Amino acid sequence: MEPPLYSVLIYLAEFTSRPDIVLHVFHICAVLIAGLILAKVFYKITKSRIAWSAGWLFTLVPANVVYTSNIMSEVFTLPFVSFYIYCLYKIFVEKKDSFYIYLLPVSALGLLMRYNLLGFWGIFLLFFLFKKKKKAREIVAAGMSVLIIISWIFINHQLNGSWGLSNGQGKSLFNRVIYQDRLYPDETNKDFIELKNRLGKKVYFYNEPWWVIEPNVMSESFGETETNNLLQKIAIA
Repeated sequence: MEPPLYSVLIYLAEFTSRPDIVLHVFHICAVLIAGLILAKVFYKITKSRIAWSAGWLFTLVPANVVYTSNIMSEVFTLPFVSFYIYCLYKIFVEKKDSFYIYLLPVSALGLLMRYNLLGFWGIFLLFFLFKKKKKAREIVAAGMSVLIIISWIFINHQLNGSWGLSNGQGKSLFNRVIYQDRLYPDETNKDFIELKNRLGKKVYFYNEPWWVIEPNVMSESFGETETNNLLQKIAIA
């Protein structure tokens, strides 16, 4: 499952007769929530009703329209980041330290929706560590965020035998090193040879992105994790 929370949404949507429409509704709600949160922040800063219009106009940005029309988890970055902005405004501008308890648990959940939100959790953890007077509930919230992440790492290992947040790190590295930078390993590299052998007649796919390679390499005995590990070995060779 990559990423896990989006997979949960897909799982729930499949209980309906039109899962595609349900997912698009989720996407639209995510963008609307982001627009509402940003509008609220703009209003607090400007004290102008125009701020509400600016927030809603944000929902009509072409990129957001494209995201809502595709089955992809990127759209859920918007409400999470918007919420972080709201919390940071409350903490640093309005001096309401009580919002510290929300940052770490919510950013841990955001991480499980989009792995590239890991940086936010790391930054908020530093905020917490350097905070001089820590309240008990803030310590509990920080512990919860760590527990959420560690729990998923163990669940991920149980599901596919890969330690970490995902079993797709190697595929992403392959795209960067091989597909984008064209930094191929030596022709005698055993992993590179294995990839070409597994591709068979479609050997020319070896210089394509991982999502082209993966379905042509996987088999009943060679699953997603094994494919990821092979591509990772080739990328770091």
